Amino acid sequence: MQEDKLKRIFDIQLKTSQEVLNLDLKQKQEKTKELVLAAITELTELLAEINCFSWKKEFEVVETNIIEEAIDVEKFMKKIFLTWGVDEKRYFEEFERKSMVVEQRLKQFKVLKDIKDSGARVCAIDLDGVLVEYPNDWIRYINVMKGTKFTNLFEVKKDISNEEYLTLKHNYRISGAEEDVSLTDGALSFVQKLKDLGYSVVIITKRPYKKYFRAFADTKNNLDKHKIPYDAILFDTEKHKAIVKELPQLEFMVEDNKQIANEVGSWSYRCFLLDNIYNQGEIHKNVVRVEGFGDIIKYIKRENRWLSEV
Repeated sequence: MQEDKLKRIFDIQLKTSQEVLNLDLKQKQEKTKELVLAAITELTELLAEINCFSWKKEFEVVETNIIEEAIDVEKFMKKIFLTWGVDEKRYFEEFERKSMVVEQRLKQFKVLKDIKDSGARVCAIDLDGVLVEYPNDWIRYINVMKGTKFTNLFEVKKDISNEEYLTLKHNYRISGAEEDVSLTDGALSFVQKLKDLGYSVVIITKRPYKKYFRAFADTKNNLDKHKIPYDAILFDTEKHKAIVKELPQLEFMVEDNKQIANEVGSWSYRCFLLDNIYNQGEIHKNVVRVEGFGDIIKYIKRENRWLSEV
């Protein structure tokens, strides 16, 4: 059987990296700082092997020197992975995950520009609480972790301190649970219908991917697993402002947050508010409270008569 080359690389590095094992959190951070500085030094030495300075006389480049310096950089980087308990299996998984995210970002950068330039019909659909079962799946996670029987967030926030709530939410996000969150009933057929009606669909979310880098990949994997057709995913703490700035021709938005829906409505955009126990109260005249996805399709067909035949 052919040897697993990646495993062999990690095994070789491990032989000279025993000191990075079994460190506590503070020691891991100190070791990481040390290794990053070492890698920077090696990168500087790598630069010295190529003609990168215009004010210096050119010299003959030795390719093997470049490769050797690059290997030195790699060895320090592998040592960082070992410091944080990453073996070859997880390294490959994380490399693959990050590569998928980069590919998606590059792809949707062009897609969003094309949508904007073409003036295409656009709708924005919130993720959590609209397309996927949030907060229901989140509450189920809390119940499993604590052995409780909460049925809604009002009960959760009444009985759990804010500190514990935030700790649970942190653990929930780093666990990868958002990659397996359930799809809302009718969500798939709803988005497919919007695509059939000629809409470009942008999914919007406040998930903090800048703090939890894996959030982007977990979200994309979850949507792809459920075969949701979409044109782009927009992450932003102020998602409703971001989508309007990015695509001002937005035709409508689907939300579950009353405050956001009312703000969008105040900008003269149509917003459909999916009714739930968390968003009761007065709504703006441009906000339409709906019981389900079918109501939205009926409404846009009624407002756009030419769509009724589609």
